[in-house]
Amino acid sequence: MGTLLDQAKPFGEKDHKVNICLYGEPGIGKSVTSAKAPGALVVQCERNAALPLILHEETKNVPTLQIEESDQVMDLYWEIRKEKWDETRTVVLDTASELQMRNLAEIWKAEQKKGKRPDNCPWQQDYKVNTEFMRDVIISFCDLTCNVIFVCHETNEKNELDGSMTTRPTFTPKLSATMYAYCDLMLYMYADINIKGDMKRVIRSSPTRSIKAKDRLGLPNTFDAESLWELIK
Repeated sequence: MGTLLDQAKPFGEKDHKVNICLYGEPGIGKSVTSAKAPGALVVQCERNAALPLILHEETKNVPTLQIEESDQVMDLYWEIRKEKWDETRTVVLDTASELQMRNLAEIWKAEQKKGKRPDNCPWQQDYKVNTEFMRDVIISFCDLTCNVIFVCHETNEKNELDGSMTTRPTFTPKLSATMYAYCDLMLYMYADINIKGDMKRVIRSSPTRSIKAKDRLGLPNTFDAESLWELIK
């Protein structure tokens, strides 16, 4: 039996996968763009998430899985890990923002049934449990051997010192920082509308003073969303 040192090999000879956080406003096309990833499995964390996929010829046959309870996401993680998916496959969590809200609701309702939530709203402890659950999801899925895409909604955060606004994924600051640390790409998707009213979906990979983004692959600062998977190959 060989040792761990025997398993070492040049980095250039290793298989490579990519972890992506793709965020933007609802309806911009994040789901369809993600579903076009190689060997995609779309995990629907919100209702009717598959509707845009059905309307596009390239994505209507992409396999999808509807999550009924948030814990099923971690069950799926263990199944994929056991099967050892390689970098030619992609799992898409659509949306991670909704998964966070669903898990928080489940935590709150479980405590409410115990008679511990008389205020009819989540308590601070519920948010802490929710944050640790989502951190576990992000870190665990990023550790898989296949590609992973976390589809997220966007939010605007105000800097209390200078009043400036930053666009980032809809997470608590702690979760947003976790996503930023573990993903290779944090991509912001938006609509570019010209003077004639024609719309083009654009992805920004580099950060600005007002947009949270990250790029470890050397992608163009901005590019047409349709070219994402050609650029990543």
